[in-house]
Amino acid sequence: MRATMVISALLGVAVPAWAEGDDPMAMQRCVWSCLANSPGAGSPQYHQCVMNFCGADGSEPDTPEPGWTFGLAGDGRTYSAGIAFQDNSGRGLYYMCSQSGESYLVLYRMAGLAGPYRLRVDGVDHWMNFDRSRVELTTPLHRTSPFIGVLAAGTSIQVFDAAGAFVMQVGLRNARNAIGDAIGTCRG
Repeated sequence: MRATMVISALLGVAVPAWAEGDDPMAMQRCVWSCLANSPGAGSPQYHQCVMNFCGADGSEPDTPEPGWTFGLAGDGRTYSAGIAFQDNSGRGLYYMCSQSGESYLVLYRMAGLAGPYRLRVDGVDHWMNFDRSRVELTTPLHRTSPFIGVLAAGTSIQVFDAAGAFVMQVGLRNARNAIGDAIGTCRG
């Protein structure tokens, strides 16, 4: 357990409570980790981290984080695979594609300027340039991009803007299946 805490501190990520086994202090350490890696206890980043990783969002502690889902977007021609924040804001992270060949990643309903963003998946940084050509922050992401595999194999993603400011953190549970369903549908 001590090694897990040290690795967590080195990577700067919260360790999910389940990774600590039956340790009664696991959730508290997870909450402290979220606090240490956020602007403060009143910040949305802190609350999102606690909700995603610690099972302590103010509701039942054992409520699992929702996973990624697949579906048809509101325009009726674009398919999405992604996850929305649980705060009912509509914000979230989505992979979008269409049968006409469009394929991109969206930081949906997120404030921020176009430019380079750092996407940290399980502690490994990936830089991508997002623009507002589709109103939302988007970046082209071809269905054969190696980053698709990174998302599919990951457990969580943190997003930071060019200045290093925290933008979001979400889990990647079921991302493999949801993205696979989108890609399979868009090819057809």
